[in-house]
Amino acid sequence: MSRSDCKPFADTYDYRLLRRSVLIPDGVEDTSLRTDGPFAYRHLDECLDLIGEYIEIVARFEVVGYMGHLG
Repeated sequence: MSRSDCKPFADTYDYRLLRRSVLIPDGVEDTSLRTDGPFAYRHLDECLDLIGEYIEIVARFEVVGYMGHLG
């Protein structure tokens, strides 16, 4: 299902149930959870290559989801 086809489902989604199941900071609004974060889909290696001279990798984690904007 495309992202645009999924957007109408967000109108009836139970965000209270989600917040009981997943720890989401109070500063993240439900409307923010509905937004798409395209930057979350960038491959980690590409990002690390951009900042490689400034960092030392001691552990590596992968993006598993986008939680919205803190506002």
